[in-house]
Amino acid sequence: MRGRHSAVRRGSRLPTPVGENCAAERRPASRGRGRGGRGLIDGWLLVSGVLVVVVALAMVIHAFARPRVSSADGASGGTASAQAKTVQASEGSAGAKAQAKDQPTGVFAKMAHYGVELHFPAVPAEMVAVGFHQAWNVKATDMLPAGKPHPKDKYEATKQALRFDPSLKAFLMASRGRGSSEYTAADCAVKPGSLILSPVTGVVTLVKTYQLSGYGTDYQIEIKADGASPVRVVMIHLKDVTIKSGDRVEGGVTPIATVRHLTGIDNQVNRYLPVPADHTHVQINDVGYKLNEAS
Repeated sequence: MRGRHSAVRRGSRLPTPVGENCAAERRPASRGRGRGGRGLIDGWLLVSGVLVVVVALAMVIHAFARPRVSSADGASGGTASAQAKTVQASEGSAGAKAQAKDQPTGVFAKMAHYGVELHFPAVPAEMVAVGFHQAWNVKATDMLPAGKPHPKDKYEATKQALRFDPSLKAFLMASRGRGSSEYTAADCAVKPGSLILSPVTGVVTLVKTYQLSGYGTDYQIEIKADGASPVRVVMIHLKDVTIKSGDRVEGGVTPIATVRHLTGIDNQVNRYLPVPADHTHVQINDVGYKLNEAS
């Protein structure tokens, strides 16, 4: 017995119980997995910290890189923006005006026998009224008013009618004892200095000066209207003419001259008007009618 025990002691270790051997084998494995998990967590924490630092640095750099605007600059920027919007609005308004300018003015009459429209020879803002009367030329072509003109009346009554009815743009003047129809001439009253537009669409056939009954040099323009070649639309009491013979014009659109102020003349048309005005005389003559007999 003693020898056997001695042999055991002198030999290898006593066999470890099964339970202890398993525990011994599991402990090293458990310690290995613990160290690996903690290393992975530490790695993620390090990466997260680096990312946070990078993002913070980027935000700081971005903040310092942005241009700084003082309060005065900010106000200037706001003003500039408002000015830009104003310019855009002005350009829009200008575009709208340019478009409106290309639109023909309204029609105040038509040529008898031809049906050609006669447009107001000034824009609405400068147009006052049209006074129909007798022409010297007994053969002048009648004008058929587009609307119902105010009938022959006393001067003051017509003034009141024109003053209180903005839509009323035509009236009939008293007889001049000329033997012609009372619708063979029209005095188109406009504000002083107004730009005069062609009343018809067609071709200019004559631009010439003449002496107006001792009241100085006056311009006369003749236009052959489309659809009315046997006659000419004649206009006088003009200055600063901008067209020439052969030019094509559009009714109620094309500028042709400026209205002339007739100093020292007691114009019949002015007696009917509620406001001061000058006028251009319009009538329709046969081709070849004498120049100094236009009015």
